[in-house]
Amino acid sequence: MKSYEENNTSNSENGDLPTICFCSHIDTAPDCSGTNVKPIVHRKYDGNPITLPDDPSQIITTEKHPYLKSKIGDDLITASGLTLLGADDKAGIAIIMDFCHYIVNTPEIKHGKIRILFTPDEEVGRGVEQLDMKKLNADYEWWN
Repeated sequence: MKSYEENNTSNSENGDLPTICFCSHIDTAPDCSGTNVKPIVHRKYDGNPITLPDDPSQIITTEKHPYLKSKIGDDLITASGLTLLGADDKAGIAIIMDFCHYIVNTPEIKHGKIRILFTPDEEVGRGVEQLDMKKLNADYEWWN
């Protein structure tokens, strides 16, 4: 089996290319499940409160979340009320994995070292507590 460093190599002869890290977090929260998610699409959001059907006490309003005013007319996706939706994480992970697939299968695109990092526990603020940025040794990071 190859070591981490052997698998983490550039495909370019240019040794001056930066090392780039792509990072995404994975939703984990002690107070809400991430299993059996039932996404709900709210087409052309009209600004009215959204009551989540599996827990009617969960009501999303523009008063509590003023940024939603800028989303009027857009399609919104929520969970049903009893689980985490985790869409930001799933999208971030999907983008990173699609990028990995593309870059591995397109060797004509020359690049420096690429690092991939997935962290848990973003919701409780502890996901990167053990992360040693010096050990990661990336010149640039993209965080989701």
